[in-house]
Amino acid sequence: MNPIVIDNCEYLAAADAANYLGLSRARVSQLIKKGRFRVKYIGANALVPISDVKMYKALEGTADRKPGRKSDMQ
Repeated sequence: MNPIVIDNCEYLAAADAANYLGLSRARVSQLIKKGRFRVKYIGANALVPISDVKMYKALEGTADRKPGRKSDMQ
């Protein structure tokens, strides 16, 4: 993880957030579009607050699973 600090808030590039969460970059983009992650754009680069990423990981994204899909824990 290589956090970027802007205005005393730590951010991760969307690709780094995807690696940390074990998701694809495309899935992180979907979550940004759905409003699950706040985002700050620097040019074409999407930056996601680390706090959002850690909260998502703590919840393990179970709310976004489609019905019938099994989680890794089942």
